[in-house]
Order: sequence, then C-alpha cells, then structure tokens
Amino acid sequence: MSIKVIKAATVIEAVRDGDLQVVRPFDEKGFAVKAANLDNEIPLNLAARDGYAATVELLISQGADVSARNENGNTALHWAAENGHAAIAEFLIRQGADVNACNDYGNTPLHLSAWNRHADIVELLVSKGSDLNAHNEIRHTPLHWAGYRGYADIVELLVRQGADVNVRNEYGDTALRLAAVKGHDDIVGFLKRAAENVPEVHTI
Repeated sequence: MSIKVIKAATVIEAVRDGDLQVVRPFDEKGFAVKAANLDNEIPLNLAARDGYAATVELLISQGADVSARNENGNTALHWAAENGHAAIAEFLIRQGADVNACNDYGNTPLHLSAWNRHADIVELLVSKGSDLNAHNEIRHTPLHWAGYRGYADIVELLVRQGADVNVRNEYGDTALRLAAVKGHDDIVGFLKRAAENVPEVHTI
C-alpha cells in the first residue's frame, strides 16, 4: 500500500470521527481537501454527511471545493440536506453551494430533504431559491416524494411556497395520486383542495 493511500485513509478516518487534531496537520499541506476513499467520497462530503460543522469549515477555509461531487454526483449540500444538518447546509450555501445542483439521479438537495422530512432544511433551501418543481430522472418533484412518504407537514410547506400540485411524473402520477396509493388520506384531501384552487387551503 502506497504512502499516499495510507495518508488518504488516515484523513478519511479522522474526518469521519470529526478529529480536527488529525485533519489539521494534513490540511496545512493541502492534502486533506483532496483525499478520497475507495468510493471516491471526499472529506468535505463526508464531514457534511456526518454533521461535523467544524471540520466542514476547516476544509473549506483550506480550499475544499464546495461544489465537488462524489461518484453519484452528490455534493456536500446534498449530504447535509439528506441527513438533516441545517447549520452545515446554511454554511455551505453561504460559501456558494448550488441549491439546485442535481446528482446523477436528478435529485436536488430539496428532493433529499423532503424525502427525509427535514422541514427546517426544506424551508432554508426554498428561501435560498431552490426550484420547488425540480424533477429527477423519473420526473418526481420534492412534492411527489413528500406525498408518497406521507409527510403532511412537508407537503403543506411545499404547496404553500408554490409547488405545482398538478405536475406528473413519467408514469403520469401526481403527488396526490402517490399519496392516495399509500393511503395518506389527510394529504389527499389537502392536495385536492389545493388542486381545485380553493382560496383558503385549510391546514392538514
């Protein structure tokens, strides 16, 4: 095993543990921001995924690319959004992270935060310009996912912010249809009222 591989493994392990005492010496030489594990997951993405805010800040201060992607096209913001790390997500956005970046499956950070019911991150992303109607490779929007999962709070939040309730995926399904299939009657009722353009859409 080469010295470079050993160093990379050391940095990756330290990042996963949030161990700044190990990361910092490597980072001073610019190595930590470029190291990658066998899955081509870079330190910044790992730190964002696991919620290590101080490590994220250190790596970015030393030149880590906030837009860097792993082999599936996920950025650090995708990871923070998926795992509910709102403070990290907000920091990454301030550093220039693209709120509408799509991974290789067409999912944006908003898709991932909606799928995992992170309402605070959904609100953050929408406030920073996330496309409410962005669709992935099978034309699912964040609203489709929230409806399918039965997350009434996320559905209501997205609709009240302007998500299109009539968008269909590649199979012709709206979010209402997916919610109905899964038996989420409260969401079905809410989306029916929204689709009918009732002036006052009642809270679920």
